[in-house]
Amino acid sequence: MPEVHYVGWTGHCNLGDEAMFDVFSDSVRKEWPGSRVMATERHIVSSCGPEVEAVVVLGGGTLIGYDGYLAALRSGLQRGMRVLVLGAGVVDRVVFHERGKRDAMLLEWASVLKDCEYVGVRGRASAELLADHGVSSVDEFGDLALLLANDNSMLGSASPGARRRGHVIGINLGHTGNVDGDPDRCADVVGVRAVDAAGQN
Repeated sequence: MPEVHYVGWTGHCNLGDEAMFDVFSDSVRKEWPGSRVMATERHIVSSCGPEVEAVVVLGGGTLIGYDGYLAALRSGLQRGMRVLVLGAGVVDRVVFHERGKRDAMLLEWASVLKDCEYVGVRGRASAELLADHGVSSVDEFGDLALLLANDNSMLGSASPGARRRGHVIGINLGHTGNVDGDPDRCADVVGVRAVDAAGQN
């Protein structure tokens, strides 16, 4: 069974990132019972022997554009591991105000992504940014959070009848480009109850 290294912004009490890692881990274990899934941010350290397949997955979130995640992918490639990108987003001008700096960073990423077995990004904007920087083989994979649609455990103890009668919508309110960077104010704007990463109101 494979050893899967999930690279993402986990361990920082971000509800969306933790949910994506959890649902990804559950999906992998259903597909490959007995597989080992672990979260990491930078350095890939494999404890398995050569008889076990090791896989590195760059997961969801806006990750393409940051040095630490790039280092993790390089580390996996240098160790001869399979490296895949599943649903990651690409930083844009909201994060990088200097176009020259952003372009140089994306060109560096492109040189690594070209060696990955599969590159599937969050959406069209991310795919177009990578294509503009020389990564031609890119799929619009979608957000890993969409796997939650098939995960009934996220509905808690609701009965099957209750699940049929209604829908659960999760909105991840971050800090980049939101209303003054204030999750509570964002919640007021869209008319929902804000829940933090600990599951409290």
